Amino acid sequence: MAARTTNGGNAWATERPAGTLNPIHGISCPNASTCYATAFDTLMSSHDGGAHWSQNTLPTTDALFDISCPDATTCFAVGWPGAIYYTGDGGVTWISQTSPITGADRTLDSISCWSVTGCIAVGGRGTVLETQDGTTWHLETPGTSQFLLSVDCPGTASCVVVGGNGTALTLQGSVWRTHKTNTTAFLAGLSCTPIGACYAVGKSGTVLQSLDSGVTWSSVNSGDSNDLDAVSCLPAGVCVTVGTFGTVLVSFDGVDWIPFAAPTLTGLFAVAVSDLSHVEVAGSGANILGTSSVANIIGSLTPDCGSGSATSNPAARIASTTSQYSLTSSDGAHWQEMDATKLRVYCSPSSSHAVLLTGNSDLFTASAGFNQDIGIFVNDNGAASPARSRPMRRLCSRRIQ
Repeated sequence: MAARTTNGGNAWATERPAGTLNPIHGISCPNASTCYATAFDTLMSSHDGGAHWSQNTLPTTDALFDISCPDATTCFAVGWPGAIYYTGDGGVTWISQTSPITGADRTLDSISCWSVTGCIAVGGRGTVLETQDGTTWHLETPGTSQFLLSVDCPGTASCVVVGGNGTALTLQGSVWRTHKTNTTAFLAGLSCTPIGACYAVGKSGTVLQSLDSGVTWSSVNSGDSNDLDAVSCLPAGVCVTVGTFGTVLVSFDGVDWIPFAAPTLTGLFAVAVSDLSHVEVAGSGANILGTSSVANIIGSLTPDCGSGSATSNPAARIASTTSQYSLTSSDGAHWQEMDATKLRVYCSPSSSHAVLLTGNSDLFTASAGFNQDIGIFVNDNGAASPARSRPMRRLCSRRIQ
């Protein structure tokens, strides 16, 4: 089954790719109109934004579990037994490639390609394969025998890998390093952005965050106890993760994760986010669910940035967050620190702006108040005059009764 939204993301429309009920464990969308998926012995492709899917069934008993497509016509898919398949014509034909483990009883669980010729594939017992020419595969020595379940390579030969018992590895050039995650949970999914933010998900709602390309990790409360199997993030940091019982969580900052209703209670094993209006999730029974609702969620949390410069009739804009507070059984005497993670408001202008930011922080309650600090974070994002950007400016700290 595949599902599309046709009414601005307020509901899901449903479609099932004909001819297979195999679970889909891998999906890759190099752009908003092109997606590919793997379902054991079946490879599927869509070139109309997921509305319709075509498929190729392998003439072997090979089972494919993941796929990576560095552009609209080139993909590599991996699985068991050490299987690697390649297409360079948009999924019309698929060619089996050989590697040092071809035919062996070993599974490649994940693959990530930084170009049409450069990829890393990982799997059981610390297996890592690399190609630099898109054809010849070499075994790597990552220094672990743990099951490696997910890899993401946001740059050339710059990769992060996660797996069993909280395993986390990084590759820079030809050097592998192991890093602590302070968890023993199985980490099944991983996504990294070009600026070094990585998110790993796994057992019992585990979410880990790294802001230095996988070197140091911290735990994030996902608010969910279901197993999470995959995650996909946009360069701007918006992420979607999926898991058992139809779990879909969305985050716009990697810290707060918002439940997002999907029309299924079956397991979801794969997700691909090509932009805020195009999200594909996939799982049991050949389920592929597509929606543009995420754009609506993010829109409700993000104020309009406006247009023009500060010198031409600037307009005042008001924004607030959706996670507010209520006090119960307050005695009117004790103050409560506000949770900054629930008061974040973001504005991402499409071009350079001259902006004056102000905040009205007054909060009133009949019997008590909060101690509220207000800060403004500015990311210059490569601005021509970065000196004008400040990491944080604390405007005020006051108590209101």
